[in-house]
Amino acid sequence: MSRISCILVANRGEIVSRVARTAAQLGIRTAGVYAASDADARYLDDVDLAIALGDDQSASPYLSIEKILDAARQAGADAVHPGYGFLAENADFARAVIDAGLTWIGPSPEAIEKMGGKIGAKEIAAAAGVPVLDSVTVTEDVAASVTAIKGLQPPLLVKPSAGGGGKGMVRLDSHDGLETALVEAARGAASAFGDGTLFVERYLEGPRHVEVQVFGDSSGRVIHLGTRDCSVQRRHQKIIEEAPAPATNPATMRDDICSAAAALAKEIGYVGAGTVEFLAFDDGFAFLEMNTRLQVEHAVTEEITGIDLVALQILVASGEPLPSWFDADADSLAAGSSVEARIYAEDPTNDYLPSPGEITHWSVPEIDGVRWEIGVETGSVVSTRYDPMIAKAVAYAEDRPTALALLRQALLGVEVAGVKTNIGQLVAILGDDEFVSGPVGTDYLDRRGSLVDSPASAEDVRLAAVAAALTELLSGAPGPNSFAPVGFRNLRSLPITSKYLVDGEEIVVDLIPQRDGTWSLVRDSAETSVRVARRRDHAIFLEIDGVRRRFAVIAGKQTVVHSPGGVVVLSPVAVIGGEDDAEGAAGSVLAPLPGLVVSIDVQVGDAVEADQPLIALEAMKMEHKLTAGGSGTVREIYVNVGDTVDYHDPLVLVEES
Repeated sequence: MSRISCILVANRGEIVSRVARTAAQLGIRTAGVYAASDADARYLDDVDLAIALGDDQSASPYLSIEKILDAARQAGADAVHPGYGFLAENADFARAVIDAGLTWIGPSPEAIEKMGGKIGAKEIAAAAGVPVLDSVTVTEDVAASVTAIKGLQPPLLVKPSAGGGGKGMVRLDSHDGLETALVEAARGAASAFGDGTLFVERYLEGPRHVEVQVFGDSSGRVIHLGTRDCSVQRRHQKIIEEAPAPATNPATMRDDICSAAAALAKEIGYVGAGTVEFLAFDDGFAFLEMNTRLQVEHAVTEEITGIDLVALQILVASGEPLPSWFDADADSLAAGSSVEARIYAEDPTNDYLPSPGEITHWSVPEIDGVRWEIGVETGSVVSTRYDPMIAKAVAYAEDRPTALALLRQALLGVEVAGVKTNIGQLVAILGDDEFVSGPVGTDYLDRRGSLVDSPASAEDVRLAAVAAALTELLSGAPGPNSFAPVGFRNLRSLPITSKYLVDGEEIVVDLIPQRDGTWSLVRDSAETSVRVARRRDHAIFLEIDGVRRRFAVIAGKQTVVHSPGGVVVLSPVAVIGGEDDAEGAAGSVLAPLPGLVVSIDVQVGDAVEADQPLIALEAMKMEHKLTAGGSGTVREIYVNVGDTVDYHDPLVLVEES
């Protein structure tokens, strides 16, 4: 077979960058595709050229076989890599790529079809001697199906044959309501997957999710590259994966699982990279499903084996055999431990609600032993249209405890602002005694709650506010807390006041500049000396009471402060003048946070005094009164009652007396 010269990666996000990195090392050009909302996406920088697929307002062009093939023709590509998700496990797409005369970097369409339906896949697995759970396929004869299902011991799990990612599954703790559950599940499966076929199997309480990386070539040779554990999940979606899987019980289970995975792949004549997934429990293991593509978590296997799985995919797709130095148990090459964490733009404290929007700041630490797979950068927009995963962090070390600690350190060093993420939850998991002592089951997070990092203490919040205030005061320009030149005061000995809201609570920071370059922090009538030891980019180093701390301050609609005490999100509150200004100061009153205007207490032309209420906003389930900072006259009112305002929108203009 002729050598591949250009690969079209039919996907978006970090997997495009991942494939492009290996292709470049092999001297192969790459082409990407992008929908309209991804026109400025980071991954496009990593391919040699990219083809626009058009608008994605009403439908995803990444799912259009015709558009993808047309893009391949425009790019002059002679091969297609599907990545994961979208069309990666679509047999019709694989067949269309092959029929177009292009090299398909994946398994055969026939193998995809055989493993695409869970019912058929279970039957093939059983024929290959792989353990499966007792189950009943729901036929058109619902009454007969119900009778058969009642022969299974509850709890039970109703599953769509064509489903994935936990969608459409229903747990039943008894046979009561079985008929209704089947009707509703079939309707949901038909809506979500276009196929209402169901099966019901025994439900396992907190099993482990263990999978095996397999590889096959066109000569019929199949190898495995060992195990991965993906038991830490939210909503049946993995968030932490590791290789190898922590010790199984009994000790022989690991060898049995790997042998079973290879046997299944050989049974269907599998070619390329694939993953066979199992549920492992006290008295054995059972087949779950096979993913006929590269997995999101493939990096942990690469780290412990030193094998580039994408390079191996390209090799096998080109018709070459697996390297002769692989034996049947190729994971004998494995050494050490690797752990991966998926970073999502979502809020674990709010039922994992996605957090779309612009990433106003993004930075990750460079640490030996930590690999980053990143799909965003500062300025990237997290869309509501696609999966909210924005990056992966992968740590490798000689042993599992060190790898866990290394990954936790890396995540603590991530600086992100503009969207909420699950980083706090990941940090908490990696430091949790139950997980560290491992292994855990798939019910781990259900039992432990969202397991988010403990919120910053009151003192941590105050120190973060001090760092934010000093960053603003030293920036050389007026900030959201000030409407006079920064640092201006009629009396130098009086404090400069900054105010912030944190979870609805107001934090006041009073700072007095000293002639020696230090600052006095006024608190409860006492003063503490604060020295700014260094400033660099977003970082500010403060020495307080002989203790030096690093803070990363990212200003935006909200100010996000990363510190040793955790991440603190501050909403600046407009301070119009201050108590130290003898005659009072005035200026524009800006919205301190997004909210609803619920009352306006003044009119244009009114004379106002310091602390007189001007306007009220309802936000975060609380009413916030905004007052004048000094005497003056109301010259403009920019809003009406009932208006919705964004952060820092102008509300009222007061001209000082």
